[in-house]
Amino acid sequence: MVFNVFETPYECWKTRHPTFQEMTQHNEQTGEMLLSVRDKLIIRVTDHFEAAKHMLTVGADGSLERFIEDALDNSPAYKEMRSRMPSKTPKEISEYQKNYPSCGFFAISQAIDAVGCTLPEGSALFHGGFWPHDRGSNLTTTRPLSTSFCPQVALRNSEWKGKAFDDGEIHLFVLKVVNPKTNVFVFCSKGTNLGHEKEVLFSAGAKLTLKNKTPIRNDYNVCKVIDGTRTVSKQIPAFVLEIEIS
Repeated sequence: MVFNVFETPYECWKTRHPTFQEMTQHNEQTGEMLLSVRDKLIIRVTDHFEAAKHMLTVGADGSLERFIEDALDNSPAYKEMRSRMPSKTPKEISEYQKNYPSCGFFAISQAIDAVGCTLPEGSALFHGGFWPHDRGSNLTTTRPLSTSFCPQVALRNSEWKGKAFDDGEIHLFVLKVVNPKTNVFVFCSKGTNLGHEKEVLFSAGAKLTLKNKTPIRNDYNVCKVIDGTRTVSKQIPAFVLEIEIS
């Protein structure tokens, strides 16, 4: 069963204050106060590419992240994926979340291979990273690959500790599972310190094929802390990369 976080589209609306008549009618019908009324549709996201494009355009959208959290909470497909994970996260995999990048990547991949599973064909996830210009359209990972159900989480990870500043470009991956062969570990999104990352961790050896690289903007602002005290910033190009992963 494929979990599609945008099976119900995400919508962002401009709102206005309700009229007295609207407040009265709403209260009579529901017994609740009406605080705002949808006035104009700003954006409607129906798939992962649109979500990534929207994220790079606006930079941050807390409502989208909450929408994805609700989708996870209410999805039978996500619950089925979680049911295939062990009740207790193996210590090697916990170590990854707690101490990255100072962790044993080989042991983590071994643990994922032992207790994880493959995702259904057609599953889609996000990753904030950088596709090296000299690697062509194919690469195979040599260590675990962190992905997320949420594009905002992936984008923040790409900016972490000045990574995007050093890379000179923002690459927001939209990963589609094709011919799945690599095991994953699906982390719990509730009740853990890093549950908000909505993370799915692929074992090493995943094969990635770049299908499209779409420019979104040339003025994405990134920053980096220099010498522990001084922050520098610059504007860089931002791209959505559509990638098949097996």
